Amino acid sequence: MDQVVRQVFAVCAVVLALWSALGAQSASPDTPGVVVRWSREIEAREVLLSAGSVFVQTKGALIALDAESGRQIWEQPLGNEESPRRPADPMILLDDKIVVGVAHKVSVFDAGTGSLVSRTEIPGGPARLIAGPPLVVETEWRLAGSVIFRIDPASGKILARQRSNFVEGIFLRDGVLLVKAYRSSPEEAPEMHILSAFRASDLKTLWNMRADWPELHEVDGVAVLSVIADYDRGGRYMPINLQTGELGPPLPRRDPVEAEWGGATWELESVDSGDNFDRMRRNDPASGSPIWTQDVPFPVTGFLRDGSKLYLYGGDGLAVLDWETGRLRQVLKSFQPIRELFLLNESLVAWTFDDRILSFCLSPAV
Repeated sequence: MDQVVRQVFAVCAVVLALWSALGAQSASPDTPGVVVRWSREIEAREVLLSAGSVFVQTKGALIALDAESGRQIWEQPLGNEESPRRPADPMILLDDKIVVGVAHKVSVFDAGTGSLVSRTEIPGGPARLIAGPPLVVETEWRLAGSVIFRIDPASGKILARQRSNFVEGIFLRDGVLLVKAYRSSPEEAPEMHILSAFRASDLKTLWNMRADWPELHEVDGVAVLSVIADYDRGGRYMPINLQTGELGPPLPRRDPVEAEWGGATWELESVDSGDNFDRMRRNDPASGSPIWTQDVPFPVTGFLRDGSKLYLYGGDGLAVLDWETGRLRQVLKSFQPIRELFLLNESLVAWTFDDRILSFCLSPAV
């Protein structure tokens, strides 16, 4: 076995012993092959992890936990007990700050101390979508479309604004803000969209494009636009120049799939699924041909890649695959119902569907 992995597991075992001596919570359920470093029961609406901290949005507060120990670092009231946003108010990490939109206010907190940096009252409806850097916020505008605001997080000042049709999604990359909007309203011709690009710094229009169900992807480090719904496999995937909107030649077609879901990304997809399995496939971006196909003994709902490792999770299952070969390195079938998985150095942090956040290590694969 890899000596480094053995050493990491040994460290995790020592940490668990120390925490047990101090009364720390152990795994629930007690799963072989897992060493739980810490576990907290907390009713989270949203969870983010960055710079050694776990940031948890709850009903009424924003809480920062130390990612190594699970202890609470700070807590700030949000005033979102009666928030119209369900299940969570929009929240992002922005460099060393946390940005949360609650109703008509966008609040910026220092990630290290929890102190309030700025708070902006935005006109129109409640903040729906937030992206950055730079900080942009989208809100509905009196049932007549949407407005996008560019906000200075340090002062809270609104630097620019841009009107749009009813916005469905925003994507921020390489200094360009892409906005996917309905042509008129969600009820009228919802299959027709307008994709607009704005310069993120001042929201000046760069280009507009009509497209059916456009989505932005990253394939092998390149921005790729897909049009037409993915599920019918009739979609085209084309590299896109974000500054000009110019489209390159379509990517090669992939082999057919039988699963309704289709895939996590263009490169990684579910090709067949059932109540107790998912058949995952990794495609070659250059040819579209399969690199590998691997069955996983549970329905997959999410994934996380860490270099040569691919973590797949769904239900109460967790699997570790080799990214290059698809070899199944480890499977846990009665672990935790994972909602989202995060990487923390040599450990993992899971946000579960049963209101738990826990940090854990996996034993070396045999």
